[in-house]
Amino acid sequence: MLESLYACTNFLEDAGELVRVQEKLSPRYEVAAALRYLERQSGKAVLLERVEGYEDVVVLGNLLSNRRRLALLLDVPEDNVVDAYLARTATPVAPKIIEGDLLAAGLRETKPDVFVMPVLTHHAADASPYLTSAVTIARDPETGARGMGIHRVQVKERDRLGIFLGSPPLSDFLAKAEARSQDLEVAIVVGMHPLTWLAAVAYAPEGVDKFGLAGALRGEPVELVRCATVDLEVPVEAEYVIEGRVRAGVREKEGPFGESNGVYLTYDNPVIQVQRISCRPHAIYHALVPFNHEENILIGLTWEAQNLRGLQQRFPFVRRMHLEEDDWTRAVIQVDREQATVPLLEFASQVLQELYFVKTLVLVDTDIDIYDSQEVSFALATRFQPDRDMVVLRDQPALALDPSTTATPEGFRTAKVAMDATVPPGERERYKKISIPADVARRVREKLATV
Repeated sequence: MLESLYACTNFLEDAGELVRVQEKLSPRYEVAAALRYLERQSGKAVLLERVEGYEDVVVLGNLLSNRRRLALLLDVPEDNVVDAYLARTATPVAPKIIEGDLLAAGLRETKPDVFVMPVLTHHAADASPYLTSAVTIARDPETGARGMGIHRVQVKERDRLGIFLGSPPLSDFLAKAEARSQDLEVAIVVGMHPLTWLAAVAYAPEGVDKFGLAGALRGEPVELVRCATVDLEVPVEAEYVIEGRVRAGVREKEGPFGESNGVYLTYDNPVIQVQRISCRPHAIYHALVPFNHEENILIGLTWEAQNLRGLQQRFPFVRRMHLEEDDWTRAVIQVDREQATVPLLEFASQVLQELYFVKTLVLVDTDIDIYDSQEVSFALATRFQPDRDMVVLRDQPALALDPSTTATPEGFRTAKVAMDATVPPGERERYKKISIPADVARRVREKLATV
């Protein structure tokens, strides 16, 4: 099993999925620029081995920037990733708390200075360096239930952070703590097993521990160790651990920050006072560059898994669904039109009203690979007519991250569009897609497997 990020890098390198970079790069813009460039050039994970100002630290980036690496880590074929995710997370595996402290887990205490890490400044107008891959862990002050998520964290001072707690469960935990005039204890982890990291963004019903989902994905319990100054546990393989408190009732300007949708956003957000930082010798700093494919892979997989099963239960003609990796407000749903029990544009309108952050929806047939943007474009080019196969919905709920939306007292609103790019009934032969015989394609793949 992969027990650490070092083991993960070796595994990916052996699989031909990692490149090493020897050039010395600055955490200010240069590392982010390199990761963005290399994602487009090679599509592989990247290990930057020389970081300016940090002799004993390397930076790992683009870790899950394509589904192929996610499939490798799950040990399943690429087209079975969603099915495997659903099957495994149906039975959570409870975490295991080990004896001892962070020192026994191999982490040593450092000065409470966030710049012991090469925190990156990503984009030209970012207000300061930001932690973007960091997993924030907290506990419900009423029930004691544990929760975690990936939330952007701004470095305001060496021991003072801003955090955007814009989604549950941590936003709910803070509201409960502040109702009691209490600070909220948090542990912020940078660098952990990639499948535990994936679980941090997963949807979890109330009362379900995301570490249980992580254990299900990994096939074994996640081992946790207790923190030193807060009543929380963190993964034993953590590279960096920041312990601190979200100050009750305190809000300060946080941003601007170049977000995952490609624009700068600024908010009034909570503030964390850092109490302690621990790190591993020769640590790996895990970097996540906003507005890269990796964020869309993380969001897309968990969103697809969360929504596919529910849609199929109500609409059995739904086969698969996918959030486009270049734009996670655009969804593609594969349907069996011959089995459809309602008009497809009526179905699409209902889906758009339910899935609040989907702005554009495309319906395609079962012969279209929804993970191949060229095939989706082919369906739109050859099976879709705007005056016949499109519906526009106005005044729909929207994401605050979209600057083109309209702010109202009821929340942000947007228009949405659905496009039916399926073959009209009874015209299958006319619209038949070209293909190589399946047995020939399979035989050639087998012959070229080692090329």
